Amino acid sequence: MDLRIAKSVRENEIEPYDHSVLILGMSCSGKSALVNTLVNCVLGTNIGNLKVAIKCEKYPEVASEFHDYCENSYGSTTRTQFFKINGPLTNNKTVLLVDTPSFDCFDQNEDNIKVAEIIKNIKLVKRFDAVFYTHRNSGSRLTPQIVYYLSRFREIIPRDLENSIIKINTFYIHNTSFNDEVFPFPIQENFKINNSLFMYSQEECKQSLKKNKKLTKILEKLNVKMRKIMEFVLNIKTSSCEQNVRASNLTNGGFRR
Repeated sequence: MDLRIAKSVRENEIEPYDHSVLILGMSCSGKSALVNTLVNCVLGTNIGNLKVAIKCEKYPEVASEFHDYCENSYGSTTRTQFFKINGPLTNNKTVLLVDTPSFDCFDQNEDNIKVAEIIKNIKLVKRFDAVFYTHRNSGSRLTPQIVYYLSRFREIIPRDLENSIIKINTFYIHNTSFNDEVFPFPIQENFKINNSLFMYSQEECKQSLKKNKKLTKILEKLNVKMRKIMEFVLNIKTSSCEQNVRASNLTNGGFRR
């Protein structure tokens, strides 16, 4: 029996799961698009019946299995959201995805609030097996602000988890350079994806055979790439994390530049 699952879960529904992934990224870096892409690849949808767990411009309505828990508006994620996916893509293992608020680097006070929000919700998850850092391909440089905000997570991410950082280069269409040496964590693997799967609405695809074929080709490639990404995650050695104590200490002590 082919049982495919993709759904949002509340804080009291986080357990149980087999693997877990923390998703970090700046505003408009493609975190929501990555979650939506994983959902569709797990469910085995096609261009005619795509579903979204997080609203976007062309898909303003989320699927019913996400409706009660999802972000209320599309754009930058403003609060932590929990998703579970399970199917052939994950080797029939339940994977918990923790999508975190985006950083804008425009308002330090607001970003500090978001950091506190992430820490609070990280404490709800007993362990993480991997971290996805999404980087929009059109921006080839890490600004000092981005490095600063990412560095603040070093104190709440256990050292063994630092060795499970996966960089997802999103909206990847053509080659651009990116210097991983300035990244505050060691990058274990880079994946490049063109996750512009939701650039056209279903109605637009119905009216245009050209657009339908274009997105169908993108989805075929994304299915292959998502499988490689999940294979990498599933093969990471699971380790127990002590983020609860460390995060609690960090919250009590505050952040300093």
